[in-house]
Amino acid sequence: MAETINTATPDYIVEGVLTDGESWVPLITNILDATASEIIFESTTGANEWSQYMDLVMIIYGRANHSASYRNINISFNDDTTAANYTSQYYVGDGGGGSSTGYSTYAGYYYGWVPAHSTTDAIYGAGMITFYDINSGKRKSSNSWTANDAAGSGAVYLGSNAWENTPAITKIKFECQSGDTHEDTRIDLFGVLPRMVTA
Repeated sequence: MAETINTATPDYIVEGVLTDGESWVPLITNILDATASEIIFESTTGANEWSQYMDLVMIIYGRANHSASYRNINISFNDDTTAANYTSQYYVGDGGGGSSTGYSTYAGYYYGWVPAHSTTDAIYGAGMITFYDINSGKRKSSNSWTANDAAGSGAVYLGSNAWENTPAITKIKFECQSGDTHEDTRIDLFGVLPRMVTA
């Protein structure tokens, strides 16, 4: 795995003075050079110290190493493996119809789908998830979407998710529910800053 972690002094501190920096700060980029059973993102130091951010945003270009046309992706936090702590409500549409349902049977919540092996080679699904108010003392929520061409039957997924636990988010695990994440999958994690100075 080729991983880049931003541990530089945050841009909003210039010679020890607080300034108004960019609102989105790149934190971690993972580009898989081989299949992986899981991908871990974790708070460290400098710009990658997550306690300074309001929200986190994850942008994903992914594919699964599995014989199906697509695979489910799950996300969990802080090594919490209690399935009852994760819930999702999602809508899936394919242009001809749609359906919605809930999901709370896995130790992680349901981010969405990525294409897999029975889909044409080199097709990767795109998606994005926003984790809100990650340092609050309340339960954590997120919104996610994915768009895929799964063996010619494309689908769009929209999800609302909750981690029913209260600690600050300091670790995120991304994994395929069955099979592994395919090589060349790319995931970028960004921190979203509050306004740092008054106008």
